[in-house]
Amino acid sequence: MTLAKQVGDNCAEARRQAGLSQYELATRVSMHPNELSRLECGRNCPRLTTLLRVARGLGIPLAGLLDGIR
Repeated sequence: MTLAKQVGDNCAEARRQAGLSQYELATRVSMHPNELSRLECGRNCPRLTTLLRVARGLGIPLAGLLDGIR
């Protein structure tokens, strides 16, 4: 599994656990919903600043989005 795919899977899982839709999370972190969708699908590898915004929007530590990455 690629780095981008693992981060995307972690993000999608954390979002679902938080009970948020992609639109709700994207709005919360000032991101276009399409950008969040691409992140969750692993189509792009997000910048660290983007990951920090998403983690904060989900109320989890950044490490939660990086879980399982080797």
